[in-house]
Amino acid sequence: MTEDGQTIAGLISAWAGGAVATLVGATIGRLMYHAGEVRKMNRKPFDKNLIWELPVAVGMGIIADGLAAYFALDRTVSTSIAVGVGYLGPGGVQALFLRWFEKKTSS
Repeated sequence: MTEDGQTIAGLISAWAGGAVATLVGATIGRLMYHAGEVRKMNRKPFDKNLIWELPVAVGMGIIADGLAAYFALDRTVSTSIAVGVGYLGPGGVQALFLRWFEKKTSS
């Protein structure tokens, strides 16, 4: 296990605290998704729809924090999960959950 100051996620967590670090991570994930959409020319860089990414990022941060608590993961890992979950968004998380649930019930 690394110390909190040795990774970017650990640095954010140590600097801002656990909950804020998770929300910052989810926001970074949503901004990564938005940047990809801008690159594909599906969105403009700074339009009014960017405001709607904030509540999605908060929701994805809460989901990521719940996942990390369920699996008893370290705060650094929680922040990293928040970035991934934030990037996937609600549709991606739903697809992952359904795939996991189908595997679990088919066995």
